[in-house]
Amino acid sequence: MGKGKHPQIAGIGKTPEAAMDVDGTSVHDFLEKSIEGSGMSRDAWFKHFNKASGANVHDDASLQSWLDNQYASGGDKAYNRSIYPQMKQISSSAGLPKGTHFFYDTAWQYKSSADFAEKQTQFTPVTQKYTEKQKQKHLSDGSWVDQGGTLMQKSTKTIHHYVDPQKVPFIARHDAPLGTIYKVYNPANPSQAYYAMVMDHSPGTKDVNDSTVTEVSPATLNGLNMKGTPYGVDGHLKAESLGPTTLPVGKNGLPLKCPTAEEIQEQGRLLDKNPIPAPPPPAEKSGAAQITKGEPTVALGKKALPAAYADASCVHTGGGHVVSGSETVFVGKEKRPFARVTDPTSDGYQIKTGEDTVVVG
Repeated sequence: MGKGKHPQIAGIGKTPEAAMDVDGTSVHDFLEKSIEGSGMSRDAWFKHFNKASGANVHDDASLQSWLDNQYASGGDKAYNRSIYPQMKQISSSAGLPKGTHFFYDTAWQYKSSADFAEKQTQFTPVTQKYTEKQKQKHLSDGSWVDQGGTLMQKSTKTIHHYVDPQKVPFIARHDAPLGTIYKVYNPANPSQAYYAMVMDHSPGTKDVNDSTVTEVSPATLNGLNMKGTPYGVDGHLKAESLGPTTLPVGKNGLPLKCPTAEEIQEQGRLLDKNPIPAPPPPAEKSGAAQITKGEPTVALGKKALPAAYADASCVHTGGGHVVSGSETVFVGKEKRPFARVTDPTSDGYQIKTGEDTVVVG
């Protein structure tokens, strides 16, 4: 996210209508999607990246190191002044066919404006020499603690939890505060609607009352049963502001904890005068909704059941579909994320049971 006057903006689409905002996507997933989408071999992709950037990137760890070095040296301005211009140049110099992109999203960052960070206390043994006076001082101010006769130095580390665009339905707006709930819908079929929360700011039209959606997360598109890329959405989208979230929020207007897709849907129904109907209860016959379509090339367990995956085509008997899955394991020719127990569905439920003999990260 980051262009012009907006320091945290990404995924500008090929039309002003809408595009996917994928900031927060992990470095690993971004790299894999970039290589796959470019049509290049893995070696050729890295060769071009390094030639165009002067870097030595060969995997996700070295790509993150390349990014972090620029963040460290450039601070808050690193993205606009260094990272994004370089990624534009690297992409444009690849000479790929029209409609093919070197990067999954040229304006991507693994960081996101929606950062639900937490402070974590750590203790490490005191190794430096000290006087009794210094010891008592550190013990009294709490910077040291005595754990069974061993002096430990106390420190605080910030753990960042950036919003996962694959799991959380959000939109980026130029005209609404963070934490605002919107009803996003297809104007050709208004009943095709889903609630999303503003978690980023993006450029938009001059009319601040315009209902055009600039950017939406993949989770929002999944909830709408629509497809898209960071360069455009297959269809039209509009959005109606419903007001600020009623969840406890921080200074930036976002909830103190990252809301789930189900929580955002509940917020939407609470604020909406014409709410989207709540999802139907699970099928009564079995006591729970059942996945009706899986990946036929991947059979699990003694019953050889097809593997569930994250896609609008993997539906269950309640009417919803699986919206997210593993970030490292994919199934079928289309390489769709392997769905696991607790992964969410588009209607606010979660997968409850699975094959006990298979463990997927």
